Amino acid sequence: MLKQYLSKSIKETNEIACQLSKEIREGDIIGLSGDLGSGKTSFTQGLAKALGVKDYITSPTFVIMKIYSLKNKKYQKIKRIIHIDAYRLSTNAEIEALGIQDFFNQKGNLIIVEWPENIIKFLPKQIKIIKFSSEGEDKKKIFFKNF
Repeated sequence: MLKQYLSKSIKETNEIACQLSKEIREGDIIGLSGDLGSGKTSFTQGLAKALGVKDYITSPTFVIMKIYSLKNKKYQKIKRIIHIDAYRLSTNAEIEALGIQDFFNQKGNLIIVEWPENIIKFLPKQIKIIKFSSEGEDKKKIFFKNF
């Protein structure tokens, strides 16, 4: 079933992410696909906060990957959020050097990949995709299925 939301603010995007957090499981790999400024990082901030991350989440555009620890007992099996921004990745050597694939089989991880289409051949087939689009000033459309 396709779920679709229209967000009119960062706060609403965070609330949508909070709702989705109830369906997240250890080992999930979530791809966030959409244009620049369509709400991917805001969604990640809301999701991470709902899962118990205390750190402020920023886009890992220039560092490519950030790792956050979870301290929320409600989500005991998820120990880490691995937040990857694949926007600037373009060669196999870059992707392999980061060791992203090493995180896929580690217990306790939730992996969030912005721009998954840039590294799709390296991602497991069970990736769950959430699509974002801008619908005018301050309006974002968020849609996903299979959660």
